[in-house]
Amino acid sequence: EEVTGFDTTFTVPTGGANYKITLYVGRVDAAGLNTPALSLWDGGVNSGTLLAYGRSTIHAATYGAIFNVIWHGNLAAGSHTIRAGLSCTAPATITFIMASTNPGLLLVEKA
Repeated sequence: EEVTGFDTTFTVPTGGANYKITLYVGRVDAAGLNTPALSLWDGGVNSGTLLAYGRSTIHAATYGAIFNVIWHGNLAAGSHTIRAGLSCTAPATITFIMASTNPGLLLVEKA
């Protein structure tokens, strides 16, 4: 599923360019034993191009996982919409714990 609020659109100049894209969430909680995965997509989640993903096992609701998913590569010229996706191994409520002192971010940098 697409993670609301973790998307950005930008235009790559003629000839393409190298980019570094980082998705960071300081804490992700899940109810019970679960293995959530965060992913970076160019285009629609589950319909665009999967760029990168990361996953971690959460053993209980009192333990969280830190996610840092990074992709580096060349993007073709034109408009690109980068989106974050979320999946998990079992049905569960997944909670992102973020605050001004521990923000989540989707960062696109020309490399």
